Amino acid sequence: MYKGTHEDRETSVKKFTADRDDELERIANEVAIASRMSNHKNVLKLLGCCLEIELPLLISEFPTMGNLSNHIYKPKDDQLPWEHKLRIISGMANAVAYLHHCLSKTIIHRNIKPGSIFSDQNYAAKLFDFQDALPIPEGEAHVEEEVIGSSGAQPEFSFL
Repeated sequence: MYKGTHEDRETSVKKFTADRDDELERIANEVAIASRMSNHKNVLKLLGCCLEIELPLLISEFPTMGNLSNHIYKPKDDQLPWEHKLRIISGMANAVAYLHHCLSKTIIHRNIKPGSIFSDQNYAAKLFDFQDALPIPEGEAHVEEEVIGSSGAQPEFSFL
């Protein structure tokens, strides 16, 4: 992600890389889901997309406080206050519930991690990174799909 400016407004620019065979499909998936979710208060608002280059750029609102990784992997005495943590947790639950229950198809994000959760100046959670999200077909209770995400030991942190 890069920081940009458009019409005196700070923006965030996501640049894709062509390191996977299905990258164009993943980009299309992200644009489709992010545009449907863009009005939700706990989703990083998609402002636009540049399609005139080999791999598109997504332009979204700028998350003033960065991603959650910037805040939770700190020494205990330098972590976020409880009120900020509670606001972030509530916002994430709200965004995930919306994905699961309020769209025409249930959508499973499949990549919720500190790096895909951003926050604004008020520490309101902003979910992002929908390229691996999976829509569940109407009438289906589940789908079988390959497992994605990180494996191995994760850094130790205390969020709650």
